Amino acid sequence: EGSIADNIRIGRNYLSNIQIREVLEKVGLWEKVSTLKDGLNTLLSTGGSPLSYGMCIKLVLARALVEKPRLLVIDSVLDFFEEEIIKKNLINW
Repeated sequence: EGSIADNIRIGRNYLSNIQIREVLEKVGLWEKVSTLKDGLNTLLSTGGSPLSYGMCIKLVLARALVEKPRLLVIDSVLDFFEEEIIKKNLINW
């Protein structure tokens, strides 16, 4: 629970909204977040609404990527198209 930004900032209060936006763009979630009335301040419930299941998966991925890990093993539940977009976005990040 909490806002989208709070969800990504867990244990990382130093992260700016710009850094959060950058990682959301990399996982293909910024476009949706930017259309929400409260943007990064949109409150999430335990079920993640107003985000779909796939968007919640991307949010979890964004949380993992915010530290720019050298290695990240993902057992993806995203469809092939979404997974390829994310891979392409991360190549030179």
